[in-house]
Amino acid sequence: MKIGLLLGSFDPFHIGHISAANQGLRAGMDEVWIIPAPKNPWKTIDPVKVSERINMIKLGLVREDKKIKPVRVDIAPDSDGKYYSYQQLQSLKEKYPENEFLIIGGPEVAGNIKDWKNGDWILREFGVLEISRPGFSAETQGTKISSTDIREALKVLYNGLGREELRYIIGNGLYK
Repeated sequence: MKIGLLLGSFDPFHIGHISAANQGLRAGMDEVWIIPAPKNPWKTIDPVKVSERINMIKLGLVREDKKIKPVRVDIAPDSDGKYYSYQQLQSLKEKYPENEFLIIGGPEVAGNIKDWKNGDWILREFGVLEISRPGFSAETQGTKISSTDIREALKVLYNGLGREELRYIIGNGLYK
């Protein structure tokens, strides 16, 4: 099978990630696996637990093609105490040697894999499917949204509304 891999923090998972996964399917992937990193080695904030992010991904995919699925790839920290994508990729290659894997990402991902830890190995062993993302290419199929923007907006909501008010607004689809 030809599997598209969407790697990232997914903290939180959002429609931009769904757009990327769907672009992978349209490009001919048999499936797209969404793989949350335990912790991004370049970010200083601690993400929500992987299990919580997997739950958010499942909720976000309820109405999507069943060929898009979250996949948990547990790894131990590297010798420097950090977690790296190459470790998850190595684990997938060992567990599913019969599959062809392509990393899905916008230009900012595809162009930077060489700078990742063991980036040369990743580029030798895995294909890359570059997808469009607003602000990075002339095409605008992707969605211009980020998990950082969502976390900041949620902080404002939580600080400005009580829990029950927030539930009511969301439950009734207000202010869309």
